[in-house]
Amino acid sequence: MEGLLKLYLGEERGEELLKRIRDTGLFPHLRSGYDVRLVIDLAENNAEDEKLPTDRLELYRAAVAAAGPENDEGREQLEAAAWNLLTERGPSEDKRRMIPDKDAPGALLAQLEAVRERSNSKIRLIRLSPPGYEFVHDQMNSYLAACWFVGRPTVSVMKDLLSSANVWQEGLETQRTLWNFVAEMLSETTLQDLWVFAGDDDRRAILAVALAKQAERNGWTLTREPSKTRLHFDASARLTS
Repeated sequence: MEGLLKLYLGEERGEELLKRIRDTGLFPHLRSGYDVRLVIDLAENNAEDEKLPTDRLELYRAAVAAAGPENDEGREQLEAAAWNLLTERGPSEDKRRMIPDKDAPGALLAQLEAVRERSNSKIRLIRLSPPGYEFVHDQMNSYLAACWFVGRPTVSVMKDLLSSANVWQEGLETQRTLWNFVAEMLSETTLQDLWVFAGDDDRRAILAVALAKQAERNGWTLTREPSKTRLHFDASARLTS
């Protein structure tokens, strides 16, 4: 991280921002070069004395606030587009590129692509990629997709979405990035329910691991009721023994 900060900002300014990152407690939450780039751009956008985010979710929220849609409707449309890209397209299809008015409203994509020129923002979520647009980074795509998923009204709706998703065919890193974001956003009760659901299908192992690790970080205990099949098996075993 120190090397990236100095590369982008120079020796002196890089050291100053590194100190701010450590002082706010953000340092251990940064997991990628893209996270560091977001911190740099956010710091460049804001006054030097403005406090930086304290964790990774706050960082991504701040980035979306700085460069995202101007209203809730636009944000939800962008989040839904991100979810659909990751969960409806096949494993060999592009998960970042969007066709205007098919994957997301064309006016919204044009607005987001022009954010740097309009507001002099250092951050942007979308860039032009003829004949359409694309997310600037897979991790922002995953964050926005996670926001849409976690915003569903019930756990039952979430389970239905997971049952029909194609994301289980994706590689380890793609799934891990998405499910780590999801796990960080969930309440204890919802995380518990989805952890049990994930354990019922081997394809969902990466989701189950992400949920279990987040529960451990939060100090939450996960419990699973014995299945009827296991109860029947155990009873039969005792009878025959």
